[in-house]
Amino acid sequence: MSTTGTVQSDAVSREQRGAHKWVALIVGLLGLQFVMSFTALYLALSDESMAIVPDYHEQALQWDQRAALQRASDALGWQSHVTIAPLDEPEAEIYKRREVMVRVIDEHKAPVSGARIELTMFPHVRPDERQQLTPTELYEGTGIYRAVATVRRDGIWELRLRVARGADLYLLTEERELQLMAAR
Repeated sequence: MSTTGTVQSDAVSREQRGAHKWVALIVGLLGLQFVMSFTALYLALSDESMAIVPDYHEQALQWDQRAALQRASDALGWQSHVTIAPLDEPEAEIYKRREVMVRVIDEHKAPVSGARIELTMFPHVRPDERQQLTPTELYEGTGIYRAVATVRRDGIWELRLRVARGADLYLLTEERELQLMAAR
């Protein structure tokens, strides 16, 4: 009885099994790389905190003009105070509505009345949730302007204020921490 064929076939089958294991390992690693790449792509594209700044390139090109506008604004000597508080209405907490009051005074501490105000506000964590507000003067001659905003989340918010009266332009950008809990 000859055992040569059996030994050879056992060696060949062990060699094939070893080859299959290496091929399976390589295919498995490539598959793992494929799955990890698509997982990373999905996470990157579905992240709500990712936002593209509109007209970023144009803003960069106009940086000198924006800096000159800010210097002219600072030279006016105007001051502003923005207050954000819960509305005094039954459904305000449900809809997260807040009253935004803007008080603007000039260099002589007189109210800046009859101005056109634009307020852009957004949470840093979700820059796509921008709100463009146009506060209106509460009472003529007071320099106090009012608007209503929706504040859905706690955290650091950026407020960009633009006040225009005649040829005067006042600009202010500030960061503020906002809380959803109503003052009790």
